[in-house]
Amino acid sequence: MSLFFSNKTTVQSWSGYGLKPKYLSDNQHPLLGDRVNITVKAYKGDELFIEDKGAKFEIKNPKPGQKCEIIDHTFKEDGTVTGYCESLTNSGNLEMWTKVEDDYYEIYAGNSFNIFFNDPNEYCNPQPSAPVLTQILKQNDLTITVKWSQSEPFSGYFEVLYGTNQGIYTNKQRKDFTSQIENEQTISSLDPSKEYYFAVKAYSTCKTELLSNAFKYNPLTGQVSPASNSSATPKPTSSPIVLIAAPKPTAAPEPSPTPTTTPTLMPEAEENINNLKVTPTLDQLFKWLILLSGIGLFVGSLSAYYYRKQLNKIVQKLRKQIKNKNTSESNLQDNQLNQDEESTRGES
Repeated sequence: MSLFFSNKTTVQSWSGYGLKPKYLSDNQHPLLGDRVNITVKAYKGDELFIEDKGAKFEIKNPKPGQKCEIIDHTFKEDGTVTGYCESLTNSGNLEMWTKVEDDYYEIYAGNSFNIFFNDPNEYCNPQPSAPVLTQILKQNDLTITVKWSQSEPFSGYFEVLYGTNQGIYTNKQRKDFTSQIENEQTISSLDPSKEYYFAVKAYSTCKTELLSNAFKYNPLTGQVSPASNSSATPKPTSSPIVLIAAPKPTAAPEPSPTPTTTPTLMPEAEENINNLKVTPTLDQLFKWLILLSGIGLFVGSLSAYYYRKQLNKIVQKLRKQIKNKNTSESNLQDNQLNQDEESTRGES
């Protein structure tokens, strides 16, 4: 918690007002570019200045990049006004004044407020180290004192963190930096039936957050033991994924060829076919011709030329067979006649 403080200088006053302000700053060690919020509480003698007067901030001998602005342009009922100051380009001191405005004149408070803006390249080198939690002292079952140390250099504030689960801090209390050697904070309203875990986090003006070591504390016994800042709650693990190899596709078996049997004829039929002598008559020949012609017409759309050629070959073959048959019969008749003549001659 920041504290109100006042420069102890003689108050310069006009028209008998005798104002002296006290200044509250939220950052005691700002860096270039930081905005410092300021609350001014004005007093007239020993009493709060609660008159309905306007107010504003003014910088004494301002440097480039320095700026102060007031937010509340009139004093509140508690005698305060708020605003801010910042320095963007110039490190070093900024001196500001509070001015009270009246209808006829302006009144400057007799004391000013100094803000020193640090250069981060110098102020934050080297970076501050983490705090070290050193002790937890039992006062009673409900109250303890937490102590820690912070090595130089450091400026900023601390938070005492605690909770009933390891690494999970659900409660915190702020403590402003007061000593480079040892700091402490009282924690009360503990539950004696539960164990607690403690740690300290340092928030430096160099924009760093540094976490200390952790302690475990039992309120009933006062026993203190080292602990981890990591959460003890196991992270949920997903069920293992079992990969099952897909069966390799097997080729379908090729169908075995159906055995074909050559038709066989009975011995009697085979003998009859061998002894069969085809002696077609003219009527049969014409019937064959008609049948073949019908076949030719039926398949003529597919290959008329082919079948005509085959038909001609068949006809020529048939004619040749008929001719040969007739020639053979004529020769047989001639031979028979010759034999008959020779036999007649022999008898005579």
